[in-house]
Amino acid sequence: MAKRKTSEALRALLDLQPSTALLLPPSGSTDEPIEISTALLHVGDLVRVFPGGRIPCDGEVAFGQSHADESMVTGESRPVPKDVGSPVIGGSVNAMGALTIRVTCVGSDSMLNQIVKLVGEAQSSKAPIEAFADRISSRFVPCVVAIALTAFVVWISIG
Repeated sequence: MAKRKTSEALRALLDLQPSTALLLPPSGSTDEPIEISTALLHVGDLVRVFPGGRIPCDGEVAFGQSHADESMVTGESRPVPKDVGSPVIGGSVNAMGALTIRVTCVGSDSMLNQIVKLVGEAQSSKAPIEAFADRISSRFVPCVVAIALTAFVVWISIG
């Protein structure tokens, strides 16, 4: 049951990351920003995040000022101020102003995916004390059952 709940929590954590991003054209281009899948982002791309929107990937603020609610990762109770050069975490919420973010990590390198990977590894591996307890109980439980059955047979034959 604990493993199932952990898996559900990990799935919910991954669902926090948006599936699309507003990609800005290269500087000097007159093209309009386009909405693309976050899977197509590359390191160095510029993306725009409007107030109330989720940050699509890990990066750093290239232009703009705002506050970001990173509580889903850091547990911080208040939105964190973000200014040019500040790091941002994919999946967090942009609270106030519009931000332009330069992508620094994509895919499995992102902080959210690293957290999911670490929790998954911790969930699937046993602690040394747990392995020791399993080894002891594999011998202890049959011995206790055998002693109980022997005592039962002795008391039945006496009584």
